[in-house]
Amino acid sequence: MGTRIPPVSRENGTVARAVAVSAATNGRRRRGATPGESWWSRRFLAVLETFDSGFRVDRGRDYARRGRVRNLSVEPGELRAVVHGTRRMPYSVRVTYPTVPAEDWVRVERAMANQALFAARLLAGELPHEVVDVFDSCGVALFPDQGSEIRSSCTCPDEVNPCKHVAAVFYAFAQALDRDPFLLFRWRGRSKERLIADLRTLRAGEEVPDPEQEALEREARRERARRSTFWNHEVDLSSISIHPMGAEAPDAILRQLGPAGVRVGDEDLVARLRPLYQAIVAEAVRRSLGDGDQ
Repeated sequence: MGTRIPPVSRENGTVARAVAVSAATNGRRRRGATPGESWWSRRFLAVLETFDSGFRVDRGRDYARRGRVRNLSVEPGELRAVVHGTRRMPYSVRVTYPTVPAEDWVRVERAMANQALFAARLLAGELPHEVVDVFDSCGVALFPDQGSEIRSSCTCPDEVNPCKHVAAVFYAFAQALDRDPFLLFRWRGRSKERLIADLRTLRAGEEVPDPEQEALEREARRERARRSTFWNHEVDLSSISIHPMGAEAPDAILRQLGPAGVRVGDEDLVARLRPLYQAIVAEAVRRSLGDGDQ
């Protein structure tokens, strides 16, 4: 299940004002601030500047500030929300961005573990600026740089994408990021619990298993289990009762061959063999049932 975010509250000010907040705030969200108080939410909102949506971005910011974004959920690679516009029926919005592959997360976490303050600052609700450098050094993008990297959809009739409802979800997510930077990692494919656990494991000098290696080892274990039980059975074979049945037409093969063209006495060879086939099948059934030795 995705992480459910409380509805966006009504707040005053603009994103432009939030961008001008002094660095002395150290990335912490102040009461009453609009989305974009923290540097990481401002970095996320920067992608809106790459869209050519005109007034829709401003309208989306206003919708978010007025609390019209509801049921915002954050799942790996996906944002979902309901936006109440000017019409009676709300609109459903979906925003997707590819997650970081598991093998890349392993490299990123190892690099993050080399920074002693990462885990502590994350647990304090802060995202160190250096985290972007860590991702970059691993060849992984933490934030989308271009709008073309993001896919969005809305049930409204507006043909322009992103529409104001999609923009509203951007701002609502930015406000949620102000409160909890771990949501950014969740969106990129790593939950808070998994990330912190991995960082602690790495800081303790232990190794976080490589996902590809784990998959290979699981398959190897399954294969060993299959081989070890291939010739095993849980049923006593002596208790299995077999009831052989003779063929309904023991001479069926002879019928398929048709007349042999060879006569034995005054009979065709096939006609002479037919009673022998019938006798052989009858004797085989009798022996299998233990009715005699002959």
